[in-house]
Amino acid sequence: MKTACRCHGPSSSCTLKTCWKSMPNMRKIGDFIKDRYQSSIHVTFKKKKGKLKPQKGMRERRSIKKDSMVHISQSPSFCRHDSAQGILGTKGRECNSTNDGPNSCHRLCCGRGYNMQEERIVDTKCNCQFVWCCKVKCQTCEHVREVTTCK
Repeated sequence: MKTACRCHGPSSSCTLKTCWKSMPNMRKIGDFIKDRYQSSIHVTFKKKKGKLKPQKGMRERRSIKKDSMVHISQSPSFCRHDSAQGILGTKGRECNSTNDGPNSCHRLCCGRGYNMQEERIVDTKCNCQFVWCCKVKCQTCEHVREVTTCK
């Protein structure tokens, strides 16, 4: 939360000031959580001491601070189908082969590659024209669209 203020008065002379707490935009919050997630520490819980300890075998044993993000178990892979965990996987998912955005084939297909195929779409109505008094005449058109899906 951050404090935002506004001045009131003749020509914004700030004779009266109103302040309030406001949330940052969702992009900022998402980036913050993503950074924390990527640097999270794998820990084990020590019952006797009631403390969290960094997992043994870590290359660098980082100390756990009050604002650290920790995890006890590894996150599942969302690339492969796993019905036991309710994960559909990305096989057959439509992706974009022309960019590196969040829906790009590079990100969605998990390194398995993708298939390209042409899809013929028949539109029921196109090139419609109004014919004087009460008629609309249309043609039936079709167009081809290139579809990329994850392997």
